[in-house]
Amino acid sequence: MLKLTIFTDPMMGLSYESVPFLAKIETHFSGQIEIQTKMAGLVRDVRHFMIAEDFRDGEILALEHYNRRLAHIYQAEQAITGMPIHITPDNLHLFDRLHRSSTPLNLAVKAAELTDKNKEAAFLYRLRYALIVETRPITHWKEIFRGVEQTGINIGTFMKSYQNGMAQAALEQDWALRESLKIYRLPAYLLEYENQHMLLQGVLDDRTFFNAIIKLSEGKILPAAPNATLENLQDFLQNHPLVSFIELKYAFGLSHKKSVQSWIHPLLKNGTLAITGKGEFVAVQR
Repeated sequence: MLKLTIFTDPMMGLSYESVPFLAKIETHFSGQIEIQTKMAGLVRDVRHFMIAEDFRDGEILALEHYNRRLAHIYQAEQAITGMPIHITPDNLHLFDRLHRSSTPLNLAVKAAELTDKNKEAAFLYRLRYALIVETRPITHWKEIFRGVEQTGINIGTFMKSYQNGMAQAALEQDWALRESLKIYRLPAYLLEYENQHMLLQGVLDDRTFFNAIIKLSEGKILPAAPNATLENLQDFLQNHPLVSFIELKYAFGLSHKKSVQSWIHPLLKNGTLAITGKGEFVAVQR
């Protein structure tokens, strides 16, 4: 079994754009790879990312100018895989006077992991979806609570883990691991197989991932394309209750969105799935 550890942050557009590659890894190396996520704390203080131009109209408007500049960065990242990004300079309100860090988001993911590890990935996905597709200010507590509720995580246990220091301790372990590996660029990926490891940093496409996995395992772990059956789709949806058409295309080797729509039509017709996210996603109906 090969272990893949992803270092990221809930607000990262680069990681959001990379999920189709990871979906392909999951289906093409089924049963051969264990994937886990570590929080890397991208923005611990937004002032560290601001420039003099952001302060051109004074302190009060500086964060508004930064948000507008950040929006353009998100928009440019859509070119990676085409995962839809609906952020614009007019609707991004990620940082303000009372919300100046992504650390609370990192802590929320650790609290979700401590509460229900099986729902951690879905919660992280929900946060990114809320920010990038629904353009919601996910640094605000009401948005974090909304993600907890949508994912079906027990809010009482979640808050206990968040407030009693357990999530903080787990986050500090993640940060210590990042520092020990000398990770300077996000997202980053640590691949481990037997006594070997490989650290890769930055955005990687599916071909690069596949080559790295085969090289590290000396050909012992090889990809196998999954059959695009409804049974395999339903297995995939157990861990991905909200997923884009693009991810499904990558995961099951389909050619385009129309092919995905035709394939999943029976589940749309019987109410198992519903189209959402401005027509670019499907969600499992509980």
